[in-house]
Amino acid sequence: METAFIETINAYDTSTLKKEQENLRLTLEKQKRIIDEVSKAYNVTQRAIQIIDLALRMREEGPAVSVSPTASTSPSTSASPSPAPGYDGDKQALALEIIRRSNGLSRGDLIAEMDWEGAEINAQYTSTILQRLKKRGEVYTKDGKYYPTPREKTG
Repeated sequence: METAFIETINAYDTSTLKKEQENLRLTLEKQKRIIDEVSKAYNVTQRAIQIIDLALRMREEGPAVSVSPTASTSPSTSASPSPAPGYDGDKQALALEIIRRSNGLSRGDLIAEMDWEGAEINAQYTSTILQRLKKRGEVYTKDGKYYPTPREKTG
């Protein structure tokens, strides 16, 4: 099968191959955008389920449990359950803060969390932020998720 594919490619002239390559790249970009959108919708739905689970626990256990927009299902005392109206601050600092309060986040999870905080961000810029944080030793990756690098205790 691979031989037949190579023979087919060899039959095309260079300009036709370049056009086909560009078409395939455009198709791939469209597919990636669709995957990112579906991933974001999935994460939002998953978070909604977690918030409802926590709300139900609050009704059962009392006010000691509070609802948090983070991906964690553990009780939390930080953050409100509604998204912020807008964010004008340092997105890299916000990303690090979100990762630190999570139990590991994929890039798509981080995008959803940042949107939740009111900081609209695209996938490419999120990748850049994650690369910078990783290079600085602030985060590490494991199984496709980003985790905060444990801080050394001083004193």
